[in-house]
Amino acid sequence: MFLQIAENSAATTDYQKYLLSKVLKHSSKRSKKPVELRVAEESTPYPEIEIINEDNISHEELVARMTKGGEHWLQFFPNSNLEGKTFPITKDDINRVKKDLVITYTRKLLDGLCQIEVAEIGPNSEFGTIFYLEAKNPAGLKEKAKMLGVEFNNPKELREKLNNTPSEFLDNPPRIRWGSFEIEIPAGKKQFAFCKEAFGFGPGEVISWDIMAEKMGTDLADDPKHGRQLIYDLMHMVNDKIKDKTKKDLFIWAELAFYRKH
Repeated sequence: MFLQIAENSAATTDYQKYLLSKVLKHSSKRSKKPVELRVAEESTPYPEIEIINEDNISHEELVARMTKGGEHWLQFFPNSNLEGKTFPITKDDINRVKKDLVITYTRKLLDGLCQIEVAEIGPNSEFGTIFYLEAKNPAGLKEKAKMLGVEFNNPKELREKLNNTPSEFLDNPPRIRWGSFEIEIPAGKKQFAFCKEAFGFGPGEVISWDIMAEKMGTDLADDPKHGRQLIYDLMHMVNDKIKDKTKKDLFIWAELAFYRKH
Protein backbone atom coordinates (compact mmCIF):
# COMPACT_ATOMS: atom_id res chain seq x y z
CA MET A 1 0.00 0.00 0.00
CA PHE A 2 1.23 3.47 -0.91
CA LEU A 3 0.13 6.87 0.40
CA GLN A 4 0.80 9.94 -1.68
CA ILE A 5 0.18 13.68 -1.26
CA ALA A 6 -2.06 14.97 -4.07
CA GLU A 7 0.21 17.92 -4.77
CA ASN A 8 -2.12 19.85 -7.11
CA SER A 9 -5.39 19.34 -5.25
CA ALA A 10 -7.42 22.20 -3.78
CA ALA A 11 -7.16 20.70 -0.27
CA THR A 12 -3.36 20.58 -0.46
CA THR A 13 -3.21 24.17 -1.71
CA ASP A 14 -5.48 25.26 1.16
CA TYR A 15 -3.10 23.53 3.57
CA GLN A 16 -0.13 25.42 2.13
CA LYS A 17 -2.03 28.71 2.43
CA TYR A 18 -3.01 27.86 6.01
CA LEU A 19 0.62 27.30 7.04
CA LEU A 20 1.97 30.38 5.29
CA SER A 21 -0.72 32.77 6.53
CA LYS A 22 -0.28 31.64 10.14
CA VAL A 23 3.51 31.93 10.06
CA LEU A 24 3.47 35.33 8.34
CA LYS A 25 0.88 36.72 10.73
CA HIS A 26 2.92 35.55 13.72
CA SER A 27 6.25 36.78 12.35
CA SER A 28 4.79 40.26 11.77
CA LYS A 29 4.43 40.58 15.55
CA ARG A 30 8.22 40.22 15.86
CA SER A 31 7.74 37.58 18.54
CA LYS A 32 10.84 35.60 19.46
CA LYS A 33 8.73 32.53 20.15
CA PRO A 34 7.71 30.13 17.36
CA VAL A 35 4.05 29.93 16.40
CA GLU A 36 2.28 26.78 17.62
CA LEU A 37 0.19 25.32 14.84
CA ARG A 38 -2.07 22.29 15.31
CA VAL A 39 -2.77 20.22 12.23
CA ALA A 40 -5.40 17.46 12.20
CA GLU A 41 -7.36 15.99 9.31
CA GLU A 42 -10.78 16.39 10.94
CA SER A 43 -10.44 19.94 12.20
CA THR A 44 -7.93 21.99 10.16
CA PRO A 45 -6.90 22.36 6.53
CA TYR A 46 -5.07 19.16 5.60
CA PRO A 47 -3.33 17.91 2.45
CA GLU A 48 -5.26 15.50 0.28
CA ILE A 49 -3.72 12.04 0.59
CA GLU A 50 -4.36 9.33 -1.97
CA ILE A 51 -4.20 5.67 -0.93
CA ILE A 52 -2.90 3.41 -3.67
CA ASN A 53 -3.22 -0.36 -3.51
CA GLU A 54 -0.42 -1.88 -5.58
CA ASP A 55 -2.68 -4.82 -6.45
CA ASN A 56 -4.91 -2.51 -8.45
CA ILE A 57 -2.26 -0.72 -10.48
CA SER A 58 0.45 -1.82 -12.91
CA HIS A 59 4.09 -1.60 -11.89
CA GLU A 60 4.83 0.88 -14.66
CA GLU A 61 1.96 3.18 -13.66
CA LEU A 62 2.95 2.96 -10.00
CA VAL A 63 6.56 3.93 -10.79
CA ALA A 64 5.34 6.83 -12.93
CA ARG A 65 3.10 8.13 -10.16
CA MET A 66 5.80 7.84 -7.52
CA THR A 67 8.33 9.57 -9.76
CA LYS A 68 5.92 12.40 -10.54
CA GLY A 69 5.05 12.70 -6.84
CA GLY A 70 8.67 13.36 -5.91
CA GLU A 71 9.30 12.76 -2.22
CA HIS A 72 5.69 13.13 -1.15
CA TRP A 73 4.78 9.46 -0.75
CA LEU A 74 5.30 6.58 1.66
CA GLN A 75 4.99 2.82 1.31
CA PHE A 76 3.16 1.07 4.11
CA PHE A 77 3.56 -2.58 5.06
CA PRO A 78 1.15 -4.57 7.27
CA ASN A 79 2.36 -5.44 10.78
CA SER A 80 3.53 -9.00 11.43
CA ASN A 81 4.71 -11.06 14.39
CA LEU A 82 7.80 -13.24 14.82
CA GLU A 83 6.00 -16.21 13.31
CA GLY A 84 5.40 -14.26 10.14
CA LYS A 85 1.68 -13.81 10.68
CA THR A 86 0.44 -10.54 9.19
CA PHE A 87 -2.33 -8.45 10.70
CA PRO A 88 -5.00 -6.48 8.84
CA ILE A 89 -4.27 -2.82 8.29
CA THR A 90 -6.52 -0.74 10.53
CA LYS A 91 -7.80 2.81 10.17
CA ASP A 92 -5.50 3.87 13.02
CA ASP A 93 -2.52 2.38 11.15
CA ILE A 94 -3.37 4.43 8.08
CA ASN A 95 -3.85 7.59 10.16
CA ARG A 96 -0.39 7.16 11.69
CA VAL A 97 1.20 6.87 8.26
CA LYS A 98 -0.80 9.87 7.04
CA LYS A 99 0.53 11.87 9.97
CA ASP A 100 4.13 10.89 9.19
CA LEU A 101 3.64 11.76 5.53
CA VAL A 102 2.22 15.21 6.39
CA ILE A 103 5.20 15.91 8.68
CA THR A 104 7.62 15.00 5.89
CA TYR A 105 5.66 17.08 3.38
CA THR A 106 5.52 20.11 5.69
CA ARG A 107 9.25 19.98 6.38
CA LYS A 108 9.93 19.89 2.64
CA LEU A 109 7.44 22.67 1.91
CA LEU A 110 9.02 25.03 4.46
CA ASP A 111 12.62 23.94 3.96
CA GLY A 112 14.88 26.99 4.14
CA LEU A 113 11.95 29.18 5.22
CA CYS A 114 11.21 28.03 8.77
CA GLN A 115 12.80 26.21 11.64
CA ILE A 116 10.42 23.36 12.48
CA GLU A 117 9.89 21.37 15.66
CA VAL A 118 7.20 18.70 15.93
CA ALA A 119 5.08 17.18 18.71
CA GLU A 120 2.10 14.83 18.73
CA ILE A 121 -1.35 16.07 19.69
CA GLY A 122 -1.79 13.05 21.95
CA PRO A 123 -2.51 9.33 21.74
CA ASN A 124 -6.05 9.64 23.08
CA SER A 125 -6.98 12.61 20.92
CA GLU A 126 -7.39 13.05 17.21
CA PHE A 127 -4.47 11.91 15.09
CA GLY A 128 -2.54 15.03 14.32
CA THR A 129 0.59 17.05 14.82
CA ILE A 130 1.67 20.21 16.58
CA PHE A 131 4.18 22.19 14.52
CA TYR A 132 6.32 24.85 16.15
CA LEU A 133 7.29 27.13 13.28
CA GLU A 134 9.80 29.96 13.48
CA ALA A 135 10.26 32.12 10.39
CA LYS A 136 13.87 32.22 9.18
CA ASN A 137 13.31 33.72 5.74
CA PRO A 138 10.35 36.18 5.85
CA ALA A 139 11.02 37.42 2.32
CA GLY A 140 10.96 33.86 1.00
CA LEU A 141 7.74 33.13 2.91
CA LYS A 142 6.07 36.21 1.46
CA GLU A 143 7.17 35.29 -2.05
CA LYS A 144 5.80 31.76 -1.66
CA ALA A 145 2.58 33.14 -0.20
CA LYS A 146 2.25 35.59 -3.10
CA MET A 147 2.59 32.73 -5.60
CA LEU A 148 -0.30 30.95 -3.88
CA GLY A 149 -2.45 34.08 -3.76
CA VAL A 150 -2.35 34.34 0.03
CA GLU A 151 -3.58 37.76 1.11
CA PHE A 152 -1.51 39.03 3.99
CA ASN A 153 -1.72 42.44 5.58
CA ASN A 154 0.81 43.67 8.06
CA PRO A 155 -1.00 44.63 11.32
CA LYS A 156 0.76 48.00 11.29
CA GLU A 157 -0.62 48.72 7.82
CA LEU A 158 -4.11 47.63 8.91
CA ARG A 159 -3.98 50.02 11.87
CA GLU A 160 -2.95 52.92 9.66
CA LYS A 161 -6.01 52.29 7.49
CA LEU A 162 -8.30 52.71 10.51
CA ASN A 163 -8.02 56.50 10.30
CA ASN A 164 -10.21 56.36 7.20
CA THR A 165 -12.37 53.38 8.16
CA PRO A 166 -15.78 53.59 9.90
CA SER A 167 -16.53 51.36 12.89
CA GLU A 168 -19.76 49.49 13.62
CA PHE A 169 -21.35 47.54 16.46
CA LEU A 170 -22.86 44.11 15.83
CA ASP A 171 -24.91 42.45 18.54
CA ASN A 172 -25.06 38.80 17.46
CA PRO A 173 -22.53 37.96 18.75
CA PRO A 174 -21.71 41.30 20.42
CA ARG A 175 -18.63 42.82 18.84
CA ILE A 176 -17.17 46.02 17.43
CA ARG A 177 -15.93 45.74 13.87
CA TRP A 178 -13.37 48.32 12.84
CA GLY A 179 -11.64 47.62 9.57
CA SER A 180 -10.11 44.14 9.72
CA PHE A 181 -10.32 44.05 13.52
CA GLU A 182 -13.15 42.60 15.59
CA ILE A 183 -13.38 43.28 19.33
CA GLU A 184 -15.62 41.04 21.40
CA ILE A 185 -17.97 42.70 23.91
CA PRO A 186 -19.50 40.62 26.74
CA ALA A 187 -23.24 40.13 26.24
CA GLY A 188 -25.64 41.18 28.98
CA LYS A 189 -23.10 43.50 30.61
CA LYS A 190 -23.02 47.29 30.95
CA GLN A 191 -20.33 47.41 28.26
CA PHE A 192 -22.83 45.89 25.83
CA ALA A 193 -25.48 48.49 26.75
CA PHE A 194 -22.89 51.26 26.40
CA CYS A 195 -21.84 50.13 22.93
CA LYS A 196 -25.39 49.60 21.71
CA GLU A 197 -26.37 53.15 22.65
CA ALA A 198 -23.07 54.83 21.74
CA PHE A 199 -23.16 53.45 18.20
CA GLY A 200 -26.64 54.87 17.82
CA PHE A 201 -24.90 58.23 17.41
CA GLY A 202 -22.75 59.08 14.42
CA PRO A 203 -18.96 59.57 14.43
CA GLY A 204 -18.01 62.94 15.88
CA GLU A 205 -21.47 63.43 17.43
CA VAL A 206 -20.99 64.52 21.05
CA ILE A 207 -22.96 62.52 23.62
CA SER A 208 -23.38 64.00 27.10
CA TRP A 209 -23.02 61.62 30.04
CA ASP A 210 -26.58 62.21 31.32
CA ILE A 211 -28.19 61.37 27.97
CA MET A 212 -26.11 58.22 27.83
CA ALA A 213 -27.00 57.27 31.41
CA GLU A 214 -30.68 57.76 30.67
CA LYS A 215 -30.57 55.69 27.47
CA MET A 216 -28.82 52.89 29.31
CA GLY A 217 -31.47 52.95 32.03
CA THR A 218 -28.96 53.35 34.84
CA ASP A 219 -31.19 55.52 37.11
CA LEU A 220 -28.15 57.72 37.66
CA ALA A 221 -29.24 60.77 35.70
CA ASP A 222 -30.03 62.50 39.01
CA ASP A 223 -26.69 61.48 40.57
CA PRO A 224 -24.12 63.50 38.61
CA LYS A 225 -21.06 62.24 40.48
CA HIS A 226 -21.77 58.54 40.08
CA GLY A 227 -23.39 58.98 36.67
CA ARG A 228 -20.40 60.73 35.11
CA GLN A 229 -18.00 58.25 36.64
CA LEU A 230 -19.96 55.25 35.35
CA ILE A 231 -20.06 56.49 31.76
CA TYR A 232 -16.40 57.56 31.94
CA ASP A 233 -15.34 54.15 33.25
CA LEU A 234 -17.41 52.23 30.68
CA MET A 235 -15.99 54.29 27.85
CA HIS A 236 -12.44 53.54 28.97
CA MET A 237 -13.18 49.83 29.51
CA VAL A 238 -14.42 49.56 25.92
CA ASN A 239 -11.54 51.69 24.65
CA ASP A 240 -9.04 49.41 26.42
CA LYS A 241 -10.47 46.38 24.61
CA ILE A 242 -10.23 48.20 21.31
CA LYS A 243 -6.73 49.48 21.99
CA ASP A 244 -5.48 45.98 22.85
CA LYS A 245 -6.04 44.99 19.22
CA THR A 246 -5.75 48.21 17.24
CA LYS A 247 -3.37 50.31 19.38
CA LYS A 248 -5.87 53.15 18.88
CA ASP A 249 -8.66 54.79 20.90
CA LEU A 250 -12.06 54.84 19.27
CA PHE A 251 -13.89 56.97 21.88
CA ILE A 252 -12.72 60.36 23.15
CA TRP A 253 -13.81 61.92 26.45
CA ALA A 254 -14.53 65.65 26.31
CA GLU A 255 -15.41 67.28 29.64
CA LEU A 256 -18.90 65.97 30.52
CA ALA A 257 -19.40 64.11 27.28
CA PHE A 258 -17.68 61.85 24.74
CA TYR A 259 -17.75 61.04 21.05
CA ARG A 260 -16.73 58.29 18.64
CA LYS A 261 -13.92 59.19 16.25
CA HIS A 262 -14.80 56.80 13.41
